[in-house]
Amino acid sequence: MLQYKTIERYEVLKYCIMLIVLSSLIVPLAKNDSFAVVVLLGTGLLGIALLALLNKNFLGELKFKKRYLVPFEIFGGSFLINGAYFGVVGYIAIGLIFCAVMPLVYRVLSCHSTEAICRAIAKGVIYSFIIFCVLSLLFGMPLDRFQYFAFVKNPNIVGSMSAITTAAALYLIQINKVFKRKVVLYCFVIGVATSICYLSYSRTSLSAILLQIIIVGFVEFIKYMRDEDGRKLLNIAKNIIIFILIVIISFLGVFISLTTVKLKIEPYVEDVQEVLVIFDDYSGRNPSGKVSLLECIGLSNDYLDKGIEEQDMVAFTSGRTLIWEDYLKNTSFMGHSKESRDIDIGYRVYDDTNAHNVYIQAAYSAGIVAGIAIFVIVAMTGIELLVSGVKFLFKKTVISNETMFLISAFFVFGISSMTSAGYMIFTYLPATLFWLLFFIIMIKKDEIKNV
Repeated sequence: MLQYKTIERYEVLKYCIMLIVLSSLIVPLAKNDSFAVVVLLGTGLLGIALLALLNKNFLGELKFKKRYLVPFEIFGGSFLINGAYFGVVGYIAIGLIFCAVMPLVYRVLSCHSTEAICRAIAKGVIYSFIIFCVLSLLFGMPLDRFQYFAFVKNPNIVGSMSAITTAAALYLIQINKVFKRKVVLYCFVIGVATSICYLSYSRTSLSAILLQIIIVGFVEFIKYMRDEDGRKLLNIAKNIIIFILIVIISFLGVFISLTTVKLKIEPYVEDVQEVLVIFDDYSGRNPSGKVSLLECIGLSNDYLDKGIEEQDMVAFTSGRTLIWEDYLKNTSFMGHSKESRDIDIGYRVYDDTNAHNVYIQAAYSAGIVAGIAIFVIVAMTGIELLVSGVKFLFKKTVISNETMFLISAFFVFGISSMTSAGYMIFTYLPATLFWLLFFIIMIKKDEIKNV
């Protein structure tokens, strides 16, 4: 009976994570200024999961690593102070979540098996991605000569969804170990996620996906070679070939689904699409569906190569360097009452744009101290994870699958943090996954209790 209840509580966490991810995708379609709604929904859903996970160990002694807790609290505290000073409720909400809610979350999660928590989070992400794909096929745009952005309004969101899905699928592959049916399914998920990301032209997310695959694959290769059961390189080569074939099949499947299949089912979902007014009508865009596979690949490659050959940083970053310069010039100690700015540089105008960089955005919004604090958190996390990797490689220490999951989330958030302003959990997918998994490194390892 106890075992049943334990499994049930992880199921609650899994479905809450699924709904948190979906809410960040769907709510902005129905409401332009969706921050408050998304944060309230996310906080409520996470609260439900925490209530399900509460147990007697919660009252025990769990020690936070002060080197993380201090900048964490400074970051949240900066938003609390600025929110009170400028009278911005959103800032106060951000401050409360980082100062109080997330430490509580980490405390509750750390009272359970780290693997069980990570498994639930990963499956929640996978389930949300499956629903995302179904909604994209039914109500999203067909694949044409522009960036693919599914049913959402920004192709970078498509890339972010793909990147966190890859992280989740890689973790589930690692804990399953044997190349069986479930592993094949997760490989297909990675193939589909990578294909959709590639077609969205999201260079940042695609870089994060490829890095994840390379690093997790390398670690698994090392583990494989250290086993004492005599498994040979032939098995590794076979698994690599199977994975590559799955990715190729997935890419072809995505292309056919978003062209031929999409256009065939379009007439049957038009009436439903009119009722569900949150989904835009994309039927007028490339109605013929005559776009070849090679043309899609060529257009994607052209966009991914943009600015590289000319060594043009403005083109390569899609104008982000100009935005960074303007924001840095206007950064102050106290921050600002509004996160966005209107930027006019003569030949280019950005209306109500954010900083497109997590650290600059935090420094601009809540003051320089907040920007430094979040940079310190991310930098220390990167250093600790790097040290774990070096020890694993050269000292042959054990590196857990859960640590590898955090490494994947770190790459997704870390890379995207350079070109996106999304630092807030619930509202931005890479930040959501990273902050949820942060308990793995925030709590002292010898204090974590598994039940």
